[in-house]
Amino acid sequence: MKVLLVNGGGRPDGVTSYLCGLISDTLSSEGYDVSVLDLTEHDMGFCTGCGICGKTGRCYQDDGADRLTDRFMASDLVIFATPVRFSGTSAILKRYMERFQPYWFPENRRKGGRMTAVICGGSERPDFINVSRELRAFSITMGREWSDPLEISGTDNKDPGDYASECLEWIGRLQI
Repeated sequence: MKVLLVNGGGRPDGVTSYLCGLISDTLSSEGYDVSVLDLTEHDMGFCTGCGICGKTGRCYQDDGADRLTDRFMASDLVIFATPVRFSGTSAILKRYMERFQPYWFPENRRKGGRMTAVICGGSERPDFINVSRELRAFSITMGREWSDPLEISGTDNKDPGDYASECLEWIGRLQI
């Protein structure tokens, strides 16, 4: 099974990146083919809403984003990881998601696979609902079965390692 972790955290030493590493190591040790896509390592343009992709199936921008969307499409399980930013996903993850515009057109849609998320909130009581809804809607649009996300709160005041046991329990509940 191919697993793609999409790290939308933005900080290599942040909780989101730490959890991506923990999930990757755990699933790899269980025999899964895991890759991590760190979005900070890719210079993607914004979707301009031009509609060209509806005719061609690809974005006109030659910035490598098509290769990144291809990695998503080739994976059996995709896990998006993001901090909560102003009640939504991180800007870099949102930019990545917008580059899937070609798949909004029925003739370009593909079905199959699963998707879930790791959502990190800095406060002790973050509002995860907007992020969960946005990612679930994206999953459905992409023809993927949605699994309940891991929602981590209080990340501004704790060490990333404090979330290891909670993350490992969630991995066990994924039933992959």
